Amino acid sequence: MSAIEKRPVNQCFIGSCANGQLEDIAIAAAIVKGRTVAPGVRLLVTPASQQVYREAMRAGYLQDLADAGAVVTNSTCGA
Repeated sequence: MSAIEKRPVNQCFIGSCANGQLEDIAIAAAIVKGRTVAPGVRLLVTPASQQVYREAMRAGYLQDLADAGAVVTNSTCGA
């Protein structure tokens, strides 16, 4: 058994001021591209600013996330 206990996940959050920068969103988009968020799991993505939102949209990251089943919210500094 691993030192990390296995637990079911029902919600994941990427975003706000701490980890909603373009690089974070790009990494998340690359991980889920061509995949689907598991049934029963909600993936929320919140860009840190309108500038990050627009850059992520232009780069296609938000589309990849949405195609995978993520919920992309408006930019803000909190969930």
